[in-house]
Amino acid sequence: MKENLSRPRHFPFMIRVIRQSFPILEKVWPSMAYRWAFDKFFTPLRFPQPEREIPTIQKAESFTMPVSGKKTVFYSWGNTQNPTLLLVHGWMGRGGQFYKFVDPLLDRGFHVVTFDGPAHGLSEGKKTHLNEFAESILGLEHRYGPIEKAVGHSFGGIAIIYSIVKGSHIKDITLISTPTIGSEIIKEFLKQINGTDKTRIAFQQFVKQRFGFDFNELSASSLVQKVAFRSLLLVHDYEDRDVNISHAREILRQIPKAKTHFTTGLGHTRILRNDEVIENVIQFFKAFE
Repeated sequence: MKENLSRPRHFPFMIRVIRQSFPILEKVWPSMAYRWAFDKFFTPLRFPQPEREIPTIQKAESFTMPVSGKKTVFYSWGNTQNPTLLLVHGWMGRGGQFYKFVDPLLDRGFHVVTFDGPAHGLSEGKKTHLNEFAESILGLEHRYGPIEKAVGHSFGGIAIIYSIVKGSHIKDITLISTPTIGSEIIKEFLKQINGTDKTRIAFQQFVKQRFGFDFNELSASSLVQKVAFRSLLLVHDYEDRDVNISHAREILRQIPKAKTHFTTGLGHTRILRNDEVIENVIQFFKAFE
């Protein structure tokens, strides 16, 4: 099936403002533009929590733990003696986005945990990065013991894989709408801010200077070469306008034994509220108990 991307792309208001102003800044003050782009890449926008998520969040045991000095909010549902299943949201997301997953997972005997990543949701901070999400995951394992099963949406999928590199015990993974190709992640970011290739080059140089590694080294397609999965499920929508399905296909190319569940018409975030997707994910995990 081919991707249907003919509908015009709708950007949030703040992104539209940035798209109009960044090309001007890039021309009149390029060094400032490059530094601003680097800064904004690690500064997620926060969005209000929709009413539909609140009842599930209110039923959770919520607690905080420090992650890189930031008070980070975590959520737990169910019997902690049951197998723990971790849900990790994406960039500019929050734990409550998995609200439709919680009750079905509890009904199947799982203890469910998630969190608002640093600088996301109700957690502290204005900036964050991959290592802080991995720290959050490792913090949950310190609290509850080894976690073997996890679902990651978008950036959350990269965080799960990186946490394994850092020592997490996760073995069975579902990646939903996860970006995996480093060059395409940068290209999508430039598309959002209307930046040119000059900004791309400067951005990659800043990453190297700040973190000491090439940006592509921490892309999912690179990280999966460093970990051994027991099982992997790729869930992606053909009409995802934020993360093209080619990202899932790249992981499938590297791990041909991975299972897939590709959908049409659910896009990047509505896929988290689809009953068929949720049931498919649960069945995948139940097969590896």
